[in-house]
Amino acid sequence: MSGAVSIRSAGVATITAPGSSRSTKNTQWNKPAASFSDLPSAAQTAAPAAGVLAEAVVTLRGAARDLGRLIQTRIGFRAYADRVVVLTVTRELRARDDGKLVPVGDWALAGAMTHKAARGTVAVHQAATVAVGAVASAVGDSTAAAPSRGAADAIDAEAYLPPSIREDLVAAVPAPSAHIGNLLRWPTTPTAHQEVRVLRLTAGKAVVVAADRPDRHNAAWTITKWTYLLAAPSSGSKSLPTRQPSRIIGPK
Repeated sequence: MSGAVSIRSAGVATITAPGSSRSTKNTQWNKPAASFSDLPSAAQTAAPAAGVLAEAVVTLRGAARDLGRLIQTRIGFRAYADRVVVLTVTRELRARDDGKLVPVGDWALAGAMTHKAARGTVAVHQAATVAVGAVASAVGDSTAAAPSRGAADAIDAEAYLPPSIREDLVAAVPAPSAHIGNLLRWPTTPTAHQEVRVLRLTAGKAVVVAADRPDRHNAAWTITKWTYLLAAPSSGSKSLPTRQPSRIIGPK
């Protein structure tokens, strides 16, 4: 594991009122976060560390059934100046006598999709420091089923971004086919900090946001955004289809 911690997703997306953001003031950071170092070597080959601008790895909540097997899934992305690579890794689980799900084997690469920038283009880079802004009322927050299993963590992470950044991100890619991201806290001092990493990708376009701030709920965010015009994707291996979770994996 990376040493970072995140919020334990409930598998639903938080809907935040326009013009406001969620606060990390009372956040329970209770989920160990995975990183690319936790992925198999085939994933490192498909998306090497050199040249990475931003990245995220998300362990999906729940397990999917595949030909009678229970499968746990992690999804991730690495963004470079000239491409974005989206990965899926999986491992088989089994149910013990007490009902708890435990791994049977190691993580294996299940899909790697490289989305190259259109010929003659590279990611357009923008950066700014943005204040937190109005804080959403917890009473006003509501939840809804996420469009896909992988989107819940990303939508939750976006809810903590300043409203202007979140609204710009959503407007740029309103209906992403790949939507991956998370909110992490790195608690180790003296460099303790919070970060958001989000990818929104659709045919022909992608936007990646990296937001960082000191480990304080009222600190301003340093925002970096990369916008891509994309060529047709090339596939390193066939991606698995999205399936609905069949049961919940307990805390690890």
